[in-house]
Amino acid sequence: MDWIHYIMGPLVGAFIGWLTNGIAIKMLFRPLTPKYIGKWRIPFTPGIIPKERDRIARSVGTVAESLVDEPALRRTLLSEEMLDKIRAGVRSFVNAQTCNTATIREVISGYVSADSLSRLVEHTRSTLADMVYQRVSDTAFCRGVTMEIIDHINERLRSVAGIGKVLAAFGNATRGAVATAVTKSVTPILKSSSRDIVYRVSGSEIDSLLDMSVNTMIERFGGSPDRIADKVTEIYVSTVSSKLPAVLAEINIAGIVERSLSEMDIADVEKMLLQVMHKELRAIVMLGALLGFLMGIINSFF
Repeated sequence: MDWIHYIMGPLVGAFIGWLTNGIAIKMLFRPLTPKYIGKWRIPFTPGIIPKERDRIARSVGTVAESLVDEPALRRTLLSEEMLDKIRAGVRSFVNAQTCNTATIREVISGYVSADSLSRLVEHTRSTLADMVYQRVSDTAFCRGVTMEIIDHINERLRSVAGIGKVLAAFGNATRGAVATAVTKSVTPILKSSSRDIVYRVSGSEIDSLLDMSVNTMIERFGGSPDRIADKVTEIYVSTVSSKLPAVLAEINIAGIVERSLSEMDIADVEKMLLQVMHKELRAIVMLGALLGFLMGIINSFF
Protein backbone atom coordinates (compact mmCIF):
# COMPACT_ATOMS: atom_id res chain seq x y z
CA MET A 1 0.00 0.00 0.00
CA ASP A 2 1.27 3.46 -0.98
CA TRP A 3 0.48 5.12 2.37
CA ILE A 4 2.76 2.63 4.20
CA HIS A 5 5.58 3.72 1.90
CA TYR A 6 5.04 7.37 2.82
CA ILE A 7 4.86 6.60 6.57
CA MET A 8 7.64 4.06 6.92
CA GLY A 9 10.24 6.18 5.09
CA PRO A 10 10.11 9.11 7.54
CA LEU A 11 9.85 6.78 10.56
CA VAL A 12 12.85 4.73 9.50
CA GLY A 13 14.77 7.92 8.75
CA ALA A 14 13.90 9.35 12.18
CA PHE A 15 14.96 6.12 13.88
CA ILE A 16 18.26 6.01 11.98
CA GLY A 17 19.00 9.68 12.75
CA TRP A 18 18.16 9.18 16.42
CA LEU A 19 20.25 5.99 16.66
CA THR A 20 23.33 7.25 14.81
CA ASN A 21 23.52 10.52 16.77
CA GLY A 22 23.07 8.63 20.04
CA ILE A 23 25.86 6.22 19.11
CA ALA A 24 28.11 9.11 18.04
CA ILE A 25 27.61 10.82 21.40
CA LYS A 26 28.34 7.58 23.23
CA MET A 27 31.51 7.18 21.18
CA LEU A 28 32.75 10.50 22.53
CA PHE A 29 33.32 8.69 25.84
CA ARG A 30 33.10 4.96 25.19
CA PRO A 31 34.97 2.75 25.35
CA LEU A 32 37.12 4.19 28.11
CA THR A 33 40.13 2.05 27.16
CA PRO A 34 41.56 0.68 23.88
CA LYS A 35 40.05 -2.57 22.64
CA TYR A 36 42.12 -5.15 20.73
CA ILE A 37 41.57 -8.14 18.52
CA GLY A 38 44.84 -9.95 19.04
CA LYS A 39 47.44 -7.23 18.54
CA TRP A 40 45.21 -5.13 16.33
CA ARG A 41 43.56 -2.15 18.01
CA ILE A 42 39.95 -1.65 17.04
CA PRO A 43 39.45 1.78 15.42
CA PHE A 44 37.85 4.55 17.49
CA THR A 45 38.88 2.91 20.75
CA PRO A 46 39.16 4.42 23.23
CA GLY A 47 36.50 7.11 22.74
CA ILE A 48 37.48 10.56 21.49
CA ILE A 49 37.51 12.24 24.91
CA PRO A 50 39.53 9.51 26.71
CA LYS A 51 41.98 9.44 23.78
CA GLU A 52 42.43 13.23 23.66
CA ARG A 53 42.21 13.68 27.41
CA ASP A 54 45.58 15.42 27.90
CA ARG A 55 45.05 17.81 24.99
CA ILE A 56 41.54 18.66 26.20
CA ALA A 57 42.86 19.25 29.73
CA ARG A 58 45.48 21.69 28.42
CA SER A 59 42.90 23.51 26.31
CA VAL A 60 40.43 23.80 29.21
CA GLY A 61 43.24 25.05 31.46
CA THR A 62 44.18 27.72 28.94
CA VAL A 63 40.54 28.82 28.64
CA ALA A 64 40.15 28.92 32.44
CA GLU A 65 43.26 31.05 32.79
CA SER A 66 42.03 33.51 30.17
CA LEU A 67 38.67 33.80 31.93
CA VAL A 68 39.97 33.97 35.50
CA ASP A 69 42.69 36.53 34.81
CA GLU A 70 43.97 39.40 36.92
CA PRO A 71 41.47 42.05 35.73
CA ALA A 72 38.53 39.69 36.29
CA LEU A 73 39.68 38.72 39.78
CA ARG A 74 40.48 42.33 40.63
CA ARG A 75 36.97 43.42 39.59
CA THR A 76 35.45 40.68 41.73
CA LEU A 77 37.67 40.94 44.80
CA LEU A 78 37.58 44.75 44.90
CA SER A 79 33.95 45.23 43.95
CA GLU A 80 31.78 47.32 46.25
CA GLU A 81 29.66 44.26 46.95
CA MET A 82 32.70 42.32 48.16
CA LEU A 83 33.99 45.24 50.26
CA ASP A 84 30.56 45.71 51.84
CA LYS A 85 30.50 42.01 52.77
CA ILE A 86 33.94 42.29 54.38
CA ARG A 87 32.95 45.39 56.35
CA ALA A 88 29.73 43.76 57.51
CA GLY A 89 31.52 40.55 58.48
CA VAL A 90 34.24 42.35 60.45
CA ARG A 91 31.70 44.63 62.11
CA SER A 92 29.58 41.66 63.16
CA PHE A 93 32.63 39.81 64.48
CA VAL A 94 33.88 42.80 66.49
CA ASN A 95 30.43 43.44 67.95
CA ALA A 96 30.30 39.82 69.10
CA GLN A 97 33.78 40.08 70.64
CA THR A 98 32.98 43.17 72.72
CA CYS A 99 31.30 40.82 75.19
CA ASN A 100 34.06 38.21 75.06
CA THR A 101 35.82 38.09 78.43
CA ALA A 102 38.18 35.25 77.49
CA THR A 103 41.87 36.12 77.42
CA ILE A 104 43.92 36.23 74.24
CA ARG A 105 45.88 33.25 75.57
CA GLU A 106 42.67 31.23 75.98
CA VAL A 107 41.50 32.08 72.47
CA ILE A 108 44.83 31.12 70.89
CA SER A 109 44.95 27.91 72.95
CA GLY A 110 41.79 26.83 71.16
CA TYR A 111 43.76 26.66 67.91
CA VAL A 112 47.32 25.76 68.92
CA SER A 113 48.86 23.73 71.72
CA ALA A 114 50.49 25.29 74.78
CA ASP A 115 53.91 24.17 73.52
CA SER A 116 53.35 25.80 70.14
CA LEU A 117 52.27 29.03 71.81
CA SER A 118 55.36 28.98 74.05
CA ARG A 119 57.61 28.45 71.03
CA LEU A 120 55.89 31.32 69.21
CA VAL A 121 56.37 33.66 72.18
CA GLU A 122 60.01 32.64 72.51
CA HIS A 123 60.62 33.16 68.79
CA THR A 124 59.00 36.60 68.94
CA ARG A 125 61.07 37.66 71.94
CA SER A 126 64.31 36.48 70.35
CA THR A 127 63.51 38.13 67.04
CA LEU A 128 62.68 41.48 68.66
CA ALA A 129 65.79 41.32 70.82
CA ASP A 130 68.03 40.53 67.84
CA MET A 131 66.49 43.30 65.72
CA VAL A 132 66.94 45.94 68.42
CA TYR A 133 70.44 44.74 69.24
CA GLN A 134 71.54 44.98 65.61
CA ARG A 135 70.33 48.55 65.44
CA VAL A 136 71.54 49.96 68.76
CA SER A 137 74.92 48.26 68.54
CA ASP A 138 75.59 50.07 65.27
CA THR A 139 77.83 53.09 65.90
CA ALA A 140 76.28 55.19 63.14
CA PHE A 141 72.81 54.55 64.52
CA CYS A 142 73.86 55.53 68.06
CA ARG A 143 75.50 58.70 66.77
CA GLY A 144 72.36 59.60 64.84
CA VAL A 145 70.16 59.13 67.93
CA THR A 146 72.59 61.21 70.01
CA MET A 147 72.54 64.03 67.46
CA GLU A 148 68.74 64.02 67.50
CA ILE A 149 68.73 64.31 71.31
CA ILE A 150 71.24 67.18 71.25
CA ASP A 151 69.22 69.02 68.60
CA HIS A 152 66.07 68.58 70.66
CA ILE A 153 67.79 69.98 73.78
CA ASN A 154 69.17 72.95 71.83
CA GLU A 155 65.71 73.68 70.43
CA ARG A 156 64.27 73.75 73.93
CA LEU A 157 67.10 76.02 75.14
CA ARG A 158 66.46 78.54 72.35
CA SER A 159 62.99 79.10 73.73
CA VAL A 160 64.48 80.20 77.05
CA ALA A 161 65.49 83.87 77.20
CA GLY A 162 68.99 84.95 78.18
CA ILE A 163 71.31 82.14 79.24
CA GLY A 164 69.25 79.54 77.35
CA LYS A 165 70.11 81.01 73.97
CA VAL A 166 73.77 81.21 74.92
CA LEU A 167 73.81 77.57 75.96
CA ALA A 168 71.98 76.63 72.80
CA ALA A 169 74.59 78.41 70.68
CA PHE A 170 77.37 76.67 72.59
CA GLY A 171 75.65 73.31 72.26
CA ASN A 172 75.16 73.79 68.55
CA ALA A 173 78.83 74.59 68.09
CA THR A 174 79.95 71.54 70.02
CA ARG A 175 77.22 69.05 68.95
CA GLY A 176 79.59 67.02 66.78
CA ALA A 177 82.20 66.59 69.50
CA VAL A 178 79.56 65.85 72.14
CA ALA A 179 77.86 63.29 69.90
CA THR A 180 81.19 61.53 69.25
CA ALA A 181 82.02 61.40 72.96
CA VAL A 182 78.57 60.16 73.97
CA THR A 183 78.54 57.55 71.20
CA LYS A 184 81.91 56.16 72.32
CA SER A 185 80.64 55.87 75.88
CA VAL A 186 77.13 54.57 75.22
CA THR A 187 77.71 52.12 72.37
CA PRO A 188 79.69 49.56 74.44
CA ILE A 189 76.97 49.67 77.13
CA LEU A 190 74.23 49.08 74.57
CA LYS A 191 76.18 46.25 72.98
CA SER A 192 76.63 44.51 76.29
CA SER A 193 73.12 44.79 77.72
CA SER A 194 70.57 45.93 75.09
CA ARG A 195 69.60 42.46 73.95
CA ASP A 196 68.96 41.17 77.46
CA ILE A 197 66.91 44.27 78.30
CA VAL A 198 64.73 43.98 75.20
CA TYR A 199 64.34 40.23 75.67
CA ARG A 200 63.21 40.69 79.27
CA VAL A 201 60.87 43.62 78.62
CA SER A 202 59.30 42.05 75.52
CA GLY A 203 58.56 38.87 77.46
CA SER A 204 56.74 40.86 80.12
CA GLU A 205 54.77 42.83 77.51
CA ILE A 206 53.80 39.74 75.54
CA ASP A 207 52.58 37.98 78.68
CA SER A 208 50.58 41.08 79.60
CA LEU A 209 48.99 41.12 76.16
CA LEU A 210 48.16 37.39 76.21
CA ASP A 211 46.50 37.74 79.62
CA MET A 212 44.36 40.65 78.41
CA SER A 213 40.72 39.87 77.70
CA VAL A 214 39.46 40.15 74.14
CA ASN A 215 36.95 42.88 74.91
CA THR A 216 39.59 44.91 76.77
CA MET A 217 42.01 44.65 73.86
CA ILE A 218 39.35 45.80 71.40
CA GLU A 219 38.43 48.72 73.65
CA ARG A 220 42.06 49.72 74.24
CA PHE A 221 43.58 49.21 70.79
CA GLY A 222 40.79 48.71 68.29
CA GLY A 223 38.25 51.47 68.63
CA SER A 224 34.69 51.30 67.33
CA PRO A 225 33.50 48.35 65.20
CA ASP A 226 33.09 50.70 62.23
CA ARG A 227 36.64 51.98 62.57
CA ILE A 228 38.06 48.44 62.79
CA ALA A 229 35.95 47.33 59.80
CA ASP A 230 37.23 50.26 57.73
CA LYS A 231 40.82 49.52 58.71
CA VAL A 232 40.57 45.82 57.88
CA THR A 233 38.95 46.67 54.54
CA GLU A 234 41.72 49.15 53.80
CA ILE A 235 44.36 46.51 54.51
CA TYR A 236 42.45 44.00 52.35
CA VAL A 237 42.28 46.41 49.39
CA SER A 238 45.96 47.26 49.72
CA THR A 239 46.96 43.60 49.92
CA VAL A 240 44.87 42.53 46.93
CA SER A 241 46.08 45.47 44.84
CA SER A 242 49.75 44.81 45.51
CA LYS A 243 49.91 41.02 45.86
CA LEU A 244 47.35 39.73 43.34
CA PRO A 245 49.77 39.47 40.35
CA ALA A 246 52.33 37.55 42.40
CA VAL A 247 49.64 35.27 43.85
CA LEU A 248 48.26 34.46 40.38
CA ALA A 249 51.76 33.73 39.13
CA GLU A 250 52.26 31.28 41.99
CA ILE A 251 48.83 29.67 41.72
CA ASN A 252 49.03 28.90 37.95
CA ILE A 253 45.30 28.45 37.31
CA ALA A 254 45.87 26.76 33.93
CA GLY A 255 48.18 24.21 35.54
CA ILE A 256 45.72 23.47 38.35
CA VAL A 257 42.81 22.89 35.95
CA GLU A 258 44.94 20.78 33.60
CA ARG A 259 46.30 18.65 36.45
CA SER A 260 42.85 18.19 38.00
CA LEU A 261 41.31 17.01 34.73
CA SER A 262 44.27 14.75 33.97
CA GLU A 263 44.10 13.11 37.39
CA MET A 264 40.31 12.76 37.43
CA ASP A 265 38.90 9.32 36.66
CA ILE A 266 37.67 9.34 33.07
CA ALA A 267 34.30 7.93 34.20
CA ASP A 268 33.92 10.95 36.49
CA VAL A 269 34.83 13.25 33.60
CA GLU A 270 32.10 11.62 31.51
CA LYS A 271 29.58 11.99 34.33
CA MET A 272 30.51 15.65 34.84
CA LEU A 273 30.22 16.53 31.15
CA LEU A 274 26.93 14.67 30.78
CA GLN A 275 25.50 16.57 33.74
CA VAL A 276 26.61 19.90 32.28
CA MET A 277 25.54 19.17 28.68
CA HIS A 278 22.61 16.82 29.25
CA LYS A 279 20.03 19.02 27.54
CA GLU A 280 22.35 19.95 24.68
CA LEU A 281 23.32 16.33 23.94
CA ARG A 282 19.70 15.23 24.10
CA ALA A 283 18.82 18.02 21.67
CA ILE A 284 21.49 16.72 19.26
CA VAL A 285 19.94 13.23 19.38
CA MET A 286 16.45 14.62 18.79
CA LEU A 287 17.76 16.84 16.00
CA GLY A 288 19.20 13.74 14.34
CA ALA A 289 15.77 12.12 14.53
CA LEU A 290 14.13 15.23 13.06
CA LEU A 291 16.60 15.45 10.19
CA GLY A 292 16.17 11.71 9.51
CA PHE A 293 12.41 12.17 9.51
CA LEU A 294 12.63 15.04 7.02
CA MET A 295 15.03 13.12 4.81
CA GLY A 296 12.59 10.17 4.90
CA ILE A 297 9.74 12.41 3.74
CA ILE A 298 11.84 13.79 0.89
CA ASN A 299 13.00 10.29 -0.07
CA SER A 300 9.38 9.05 -0.15
CA PHE A 301 8.65 11.19 -3.16
CA PHE A 302 11.54 9.83 -5.26
